Amino acid sequence: MLITKHVLSRSQQRGIPRSIVELILQYGEPKNAPGNAYKYEVAGKTIPQLQSHLKGLLQEVEKLRDKVVVVSDDGCIITVYHK
Repeated sequence: MLITKHVLSRSQQRGIPRSIVELILQYGEPKNAPGNAYKYEVAGKTIPQLQSHLKGLLQEVEKLRDKVVVVSDDGCIITVYHK
């Protein structure tokens, strides 16, 4: 996704780091906004579910070591293997 200079400026002014922007885009709910745009929000009720999900992911992180996923240039996953 393209990040504009405006976003960089506003996020700095408002103290919203890029990591938070990325989490909102990944886990937020898209809603229609004016000008054929979408706004993403993470609902308060979603936070406990997200925390539980991320804790589970943290437990899986070590399993990523020495694993490889091969993807074609058209985005198709070809194979996976242990390095």
